[in-house]
Amino acid sequence: MTTQVAFAAAAVGIGAYVYMRSGATAAPATSATSANSDTTKPYFSGFGFRTLKLHSSEVVNHNTKKLRFELPDPNQSSGLTLSSALLTVSFPPTNGRWTPVIRPYTPTNPLDEPGFVELTVKLYPDGKQSGYLHSLKPGDIISCLRIPEYVWQPNKHDHVALIAGGAGITPMYQLIQGILANPEDNTRITLVWGVNGDRDIFLKKEFAELQSKYPGRFRAEYVVSQPEAGSTHRKGYVNGKVLEELGLGANEAKNKSIKVMICGPPAMEKALKGGKGPFANKTGVLHELGYKPDQIYTRLKSSPYGTDYPSRLSIKLPCHMPFRLPLKHLPSRYLSIAPEFANRLKTINLEVERKVPCLAIPTLSDPSLWSNPAFISVDPLPFKIFHDVYYDNNDTLSSHGLWVRQRNGVWQAKVNPSVRRGRANTRFEELRIESDIQKAVEAITRVEAQATANFGLNKMADFTTYREGWRVDGDFMVVRDNTSFGWGVVEIELEEQIKCVGGEEVDEKWKERKMEEMDRRIEMFMEKYSWAWGKGQVKGKLSAYLDMTRGIRSGRVR
Repeated sequence: MTTQVAFAAAAVGIGAYVYMRSGATAAPATSATSANSDTTKPYFSGFGFRTLKLHSSEVVNHNTKKLRFELPDPNQSSGLTLSSALLTVSFPPTNGRWTPVIRPYTPTNPLDEPGFVELTVKLYPDGKQSGYLHSLKPGDIISCLRIPEYVWQPNKHDHVALIAGGAGITPMYQLIQGILANPEDNTRITLVWGVNGDRDIFLKKEFAELQSKYPGRFRAEYVVSQPEAGSTHRKGYVNGKVLEELGLGANEAKNKSIKVMICGPPAMEKALKGGKGPFANKTGVLHELGYKPDQIYTRLKSSPYGTDYPSRLSIKLPCHMPFRLPLKHLPSRYLSIAPEFANRLKTINLEVERKVPCLAIPTLSDPSLWSNPAFISVDPLPFKIFHDVYYDNNDTLSSHGLWVRQRNGVWQAKVNPSVRRGRANTRFEELRIESDIQKAVEAITRVEAQATANFGLNKMADFTTYREGWRVDGDFMVVRDNTSFGWGVVEIELEEQIKCVGGEEVDEKWKERKMEEMDRRIEMFMEKYSWAWGKGQVKGKLSAYLDMTRGIRSGRVR
């Protein structure tokens, strides 16, 4: 999701909050026409929310549905322009009544078709919006906001190469239809679509018809990472070799009138275009082939991957109504509508981890050691050394789910009363401010605690950790820890920050649900790459240290 969409998401979330706090009631199903009662105008003309009523749905493949929404007037046009998208807003019951879910989707029916808007939606595991949209029945209503996209200019480029990954095909499909439907546009199109399996090519029939109808102007090529037996499609991933074979190599890069557009998972985009920064385009496959930065366009706002970008930030408004924004903090121009919120921001740090005794392979950095399915991306993390000193008083804190330590001289605490000894998966809220740690300690000991006096606690463990780590598939941290007392363990971790706005505390049940969601993601990640994890007894570093130094004792220790 780009910054502009993040801004829109912020406005949507705050608008929803203000709307509900004002005591307004939900609009009835018959109000689908009220957002734009003048049916002589395009439905999405101007700026503002519109409602769409589901007319019908069609199962496209094992995880994708085509949802057909009707406009108030069957003769009314949508008013959507080429490369525009809809920012959908819903309140799924499974997400809590006060929690809006905001996702962009690209209409896939011809934009000049009157009376209807069609969304092709892929269902993701634990996907809040995709799961909700898949559950809709005819007559159900969603709210949405039109968002602009790349402004397409007919004949500006002789040739456009569209490289899509997975569900990133929907913005490309809309663009392809629009270009070919314009008799004045002579742009030649090459589509390269990378998917996991043959059954994921859910638009194969449509592309075959377009290729037959527009010979010499459009061709579609498919790259399948795990093809079925007897598959006729190219096996592998979209890389430099594949692009050369498809006529998009170094010779085509010399064509100054070619435009390459990319929409897919972050790892795919990074591999093709390169990382961020002033020299980003000099590190990717396309640069190696000779493409210049101005020949490449990436990250369409309507990409389904935009909302799952690695760095996430959660915003929590009063009344326990959280919503997520990727990458950017809530912009000050939106906070300015409620300056008291901006002055009372607090950060909540959630961490969920699962442990295994070791890796099943020597390192994650060598792709030749990987099995199937292969990781999407692996980025080595800097080597780190931690000196940890843990404090307690006869297990008083740990028995209440509080672990206090100094890591390299900085006070930290982890809180979760449900965590018990021996669990291979743990969930914590991490405290990083001394005053918060002091309050947590005093709430248990009922004695005044000061950081300068070690919060009145005694040292119970002192060891050093040597950490090697990798960021895998964008979100997940896999770390291999070896300690100064000879114990080793591997942890698979997810972390998330929540910004609290207002004076209310974050609902503990909401935090627990959030950590449960994070734990499910780790579980699915570990199941997917089960070949990477070693087998055997699992024990955390602190538990191993205490067992070694004083024998196994009753109580809750990590």
